[in-house]
Amino acid sequence: MVSDCGAVSDLVTRQEFEDDPEKAVAMTAKAGTDLECETCGVDQFYYDKYLLNAYKKGYITEEDIDENVKRIFRARFLLGEFDPPENVPFTKIPKEKLDSEEHRQLALEAARESIVLLKNARLPGQDNKILPLDASSIKRVAVIGPNANKVELGGYSGTPSVSISPLDGIKTKLEGKAEVVFKQGCSILGKEYIGWDEEMNEGIYNILDEKKSIKDAAALAATSDVAIVVLGTDLSVADETADVADLNLPGNQLDLVQKVTMANKNTIVVLINGIALTTNWIDENVPAVVEAWYVGQAGGTAIADVLFGDYNPGGKLPVTFYKEVESLPHLGDYDITKGRTYWFNEAEVLYPFGHGLSYTTFAYENLTVEENSLTTNAVDLKVSLDINNSGDVTGDEVVQLYVRDIASSVIQPIKRLRAFERVALDPGETRKVSFELRNEDFSYWDDTKKDWNIEAGEFEIMIGSSSEEIRLKASLTLD
Repeated sequence: MVSDCGAVSDLVTRQEFEDDPEKAVAMTAKAGTDLECETCGVDQFYYDKYLLNAYKKGYITEEDIDENVKRIFRARFLLGEFDPPENVPFTKIPKEKLDSEEHRQLALEAARESIVLLKNARLPGQDNKILPLDASSIKRVAVIGPNANKVELGGYSGTPSVSISPLDGIKTKLEGKAEVVFKQGCSILGKEYIGWDEEMNEGIYNILDEKKSIKDAAALAATSDVAIVVLGTDLSVADETADVADLNLPGNQLDLVQKVTMANKNTIVVLINGIALTTNWIDENVPAVVEAWYVGQAGGTAIADVLFGDYNPGGKLPVTFYKEVESLPHLGDYDITKGRTYWFNEAEVLYPFGHGLSYTTFAYENLTVEENSLTTNAVDLKVSLDINNSGDVTGDEVVQLYVRDIASSVIQPIKRLRAFERVALDPGETRKVSFELRNEDFSYWDDTKKDWNIEAGEFEIMIGSSSEEIRLKASLTLD
């Protein structure tokens, strides 16, 4: 086990858990932390500096340290550090594999599969939903927004030699077919960083007047067949060292999308963000919303593929998008049973955990539960169903299985995701999807017993396309 960077020194310097650094490192090593990551500028490595004295003072024994060392060397042996290079498979990977075309294609595949279609509606007077766009019927596309002309990779990502922005991806997709025009409209924050206040330990910013640039972007949208507005966050908002007071779009981005939508009803929003966002106005007024996340080096190509129908999105939300945060417990309250996550939140949400649309439709049928054993000592059952692509486009569906303890003597989640499978289906194709459930799928941590426990009683198996869109149900009783 290795600590997070700064975690060992934090015991003394930040958390004030222990005043004596020698006692702190002894506690940490005996608790099972074999390696210390760096101290993040606080001091030299605490293990280096204090562990020997901790041993000399009797805070930790040689036998304790031996256990740490054994685990460290076991990992190093398994990695082949002490073997001849020719016996280590990692040394045989040629340099040509780095930044290879094969891996660029993998980045594209990962980007495509992670994109989530949050909303896709018909405009008044139109027969079809706005997405996918028909490139043959479009002459001019306005690409707008602070995340349109850049590649937001997220933290710790390095610098790929090839990175494709949403603007680049759309331009390539429409090359020779339609004109693509761009206006940024506004920045992410609506302000620019100009320095650091050492006394207040915070950034100093200059507030930007973006009224004109937003007006110019709306004017561009008004003269285009469709407007694609790329909004969201960057590492100044959503990163390891950043936190937010609310989940609204930062800066003037909401004003931008409102003005663009007023100028052109054929507006599509693409979100590139590292956190869930509260985008109620967009959901109510914009016909299509695509969630792309920090989508990686091939993100622009993947986004264009989704927008123009060359790839049918099948991603699902791994988090809940809330309508507002006021109903949630204070961030300092770690008791999630008070309404956090889909486990315990009963308020209406913007987009539920597991949500994600497609350009096709799927039918769920023939739920079967085969019971080999249904006792609290040994749960063994097989759950199967048929999933059918009932539309006319090839697509992926993520079939989700949730379990609910209907009556429990302790607080239990409303439902818990216990299994899922992503299934690719051609139009009209039907496939059987099966899940096997065991004890751990019905158990909870019993704090009095300090062990996992299953209570006898009634449970519900729920199959859905999201945590809220449950398609099939079955009840069972554990004796």
